[in-house]
Amino acid sequence: MSLFSKDLSRFGKKQMWALIAFIILIIFISVFSFITLRAHFRETSDSPRSYSGASKDLTNLLKDVNTETIGRVPVSSTYTPPETDLLELLPDISRFPAQVFPPSGKLTAEIVTSTEKAIPSSPGTPGRWLIDMAEAFNAQERVIGGNMVAISIRAIPSGVAADYIVKGKYVPDAFTPASRLWVDALAARGVTLDLITESLVGNVAGMAIKKENFSQILKQYEAVNVDTVVRAVTAGELLFGYTSPNVSTTGANFLLTVLYGPLFDAPLHAPKRMLEFEKFQTKIPFIAYDTPLMVQSARRGMLDGFVLEHQQYKSSAELQEGYEFVPFGLPHDNPLYSTHNISKQKKEILLSFTEFCLEPENQLLAQNQGFNLFQDYSFQGNPKIGEELPEALELFRKNKRGGKKLIVAFVVDNSPSMAPYANPILSYMRHAANLIGQDSRVGLLSFDSKVSIHLPASGFDLPHRERFLQSVSSLNFHNGESDQNASALVNAILVAEKMLLDERERNPEAELIIIALSDGIVNFGHSYAKAHKTIQQLDVAIHALIFAGESQDFQDLALDSGGTYLLTHDTFLDHGVKNFLVTIL
Repeated sequence: MSLFSKDLSRFGKKQMWALIAFIILIIFISVFSFITLRAHFRETSDSPRSYSGASKDLTNLLKDVNTETIGRVPVSSTYTPPETDLLELLPDISRFPAQVFPPSGKLTAEIVTSTEKAIPSSPGTPGRWLIDMAEAFNAQERVIGGNMVAISIRAIPSGVAADYIVKGKYVPDAFTPASRLWVDALAARGVTLDLITESLVGNVAGMAIKKENFSQILKQYEAVNVDTVVRAVTAGELLFGYTSPNVSTTGANFLLTVLYGPLFDAPLHAPKRMLEFEKFQTKIPFIAYDTPLMVQSARRGMLDGFVLEHQQYKSSAELQEGYEFVPFGLPHDNPLYSTHNISKQKKEILLSFTEFCLEPENQLLAQNQGFNLFQDYSFQGNPKIGEELPEALELFRKNKRGGKKLIVAFVVDNSPSMAPYANPILSYMRHAANLIGQDSRVGLLSFDSKVSIHLPASGFDLPHRERFLQSVSSLNFHNGESDQNASALVNAILVAEKMLLDERERNPEAELIIIALSDGIVNFGHSYAKAHKTIQQLDVAIHALIFAGESQDFQDLALDSGGTYLLTHDTFLDHGVKNFLVTIL
């Protein structure tokens, strides 16, 4: 028997059980204290709980970042900024492949459609109604004028499709945008189309508002509509977002409803109306390039409401459960127009296809996909309000910041993996330079394994603009040599954050954004995980232009910072990227 056993034998059973209970209690207290202390340590050390805490963490993170400052680039005294025409940069139409493309030998009429009714997916699923219609129509092998005929479908965002048509770079046989406002906008630019039908299928634009916020607005303003939502947003009572009016029909419809409605009780160009619009814009967290980005931001708790179409709302159980839908603006009736100079036979094909789509059983199929479910909505405004869209977009461009100064830091990936994108990057940066006013402040950084500061944030006058473009032109991406392929993206973003936060001290009301161009690879320096929470707390929106991949970490970082992202796989110029820059700048 051991000495310990001999000692235990001196205790009675009650004393022994008391000793065991005491030991268990001591172990429990020790474990609980360890877990509590560890959680407290994590909270205070790794998770910034405030802007000031995040600023301190940023300072600590930057201690491990290798930076260099590039010497100032001399500029000429006669520099003139280059002009770029967004319409000139439309890609070849093959960038938008046809969703329905009949075999050769048939006389085919091609329809360019808005994307929400021609999403490639399984037959019968929401968003592909027009694809289903075209495939069913083609299967009937109809004959018109002695020719077997067919319909081809190509999905392009309505605003981009209008750009193709007005430029003449690609003119289809027919166009079915989400709303007639794009057709009226084309008419205002001198391009007229011929009406085939006012509506292939019914839909409306609207606002999805969290149910608790909907109740609060209803209680305070006695109604929920664009007027009361704008008032709630301006008062800081609702976080609201909308999509880019340059490409999104719903975003354009919302802009027109706000600008041209009776909301601000003043003529369109009156200082009072512009002042009220600026006040509203200062409260908009961001304008998304498309609806899916808007929904992702709402899921992260950054928005209480946003714009979308009713068909999208009805196709999502998640949205119906958590949000109320409020219609607004010109109905999204999905009209069909033919373009000029098509043959009589092709127009007959379009008329035959229209009759097919409007058959009751096919309209019921549309209803099953979320269309035709808001039949009692009526629009009381100007039915040709789309004619005002070109002017509205110009007013939006000038006033979307709400009078705030813009301070932007560009972060460009100079690692070898980005060499295939050298020409598009230079083009995008030139386009960005043309979008930024001289009263803005702009900085430029690049990175590989180290972070290079080419230009500190400074007023964007003509000399600074030339230095900016010459600095971008000097990037060589290590000539694509793979042995130099180190990428310290997170380090570069941290340096850009510090540059902008220093600017905030001098311009506390300015809007701070980072535009990062990279493939999202991080294989050197700080990781996404280590810096994510700090960056999230610093109140600087990161807009990520992601090349050649999808980099979920990069997407998450952008969205959690209050920014957006766009994926591009193209080594040629991407019109979508240009519109993305128009949206955020």
